[in-house]
Amino acid sequence: MNPRGPESGQNRVILGGAAPNGPLWVRAASRDYDNSPPYGKGYLIGFRCAKDAPK
Repeated sequence: MNPRGPESGQNRVILGGAAPNGPLWVRAASRDYDNSPPYGKGYLIGFRCAKDAPK
């Protein structure tokens, strides 16, 4: 499930973390938010490509 979220606002959800963050924040289950312009751009924020495993 991928919730759409609100139609407006400036905060963005950040899932997981980056290598310098430490064990608690590197987990995929960790959540935080960022509202820095332009909407969370930074060297510690990115994305991961994911695909379902073959059955």
